Amino acid sequence: HRLDKETEGLQVVAKTKAAMVDLQRQFANRLVGKRYLALVEGNIAGEEGEIDYPIEGRESVSRWRVLARSRSASVRSTHLTTLELRPKQGRTHQLRIHCTEGLKAPMIGDNRHSGSLLRGEKLFLAAAGIRLTHPITGAELAVDIPEPE
Repeated sequence: HRLDKETEGLQVVAKTKAAMVDLQRQFANRLVGKRYLALVEGNIAGEEGEIDYPIEGRESVSRWRVLARSRSASVRSTHLTTLELRPKQGRTHQLRIHCTEGLKAPMIGDNRHSGSLLRGEKLFLAAAGIRLTHPITGAELAVDIPEPE
C-alpha cells in the first residue's frame, strides 16, 4: 500500500512476508476499501456521484460524496468543498486527476495537476479509512482516522 508523498493519513504495513503477500493479493484484486478526504476548489454540483475518467488509457473510477461546503475568506471568496473519495483502482494521482478533470474542482495544494488559486506547500488529501481482511486471522478490519484539521 502506497500513498503519494504529499498525502497524509493511514498506511498499511505488513510485518511478515506471508502477510505482505496476502495484502498484495487483496489490493490487486480490489478487495480493500479505501476512503480519502479532500478539500477542493469549487462548488460541486450534486451531493454524490462517480467519476469514470481513464488515466493513461486505463480504467479509473472513483466515487465521491460532498461532506461540507464553505468559502475561503483569503482568496476572493472562492467556493471550497470537502469531499469523501473512494477510488476503485489505485492509479498514480488518480484522485487528484479525477477532481481536476472529472469534477473540474482541483484539490487545494495540488501544484502538479491543477491551476488552483490556492496553491501551497500542503496537499489537502488524507487517507482517512481502510477496510480489509486481516492476512493471518481472516477477521474483517476497519480503521478510520478523524478528519484532519
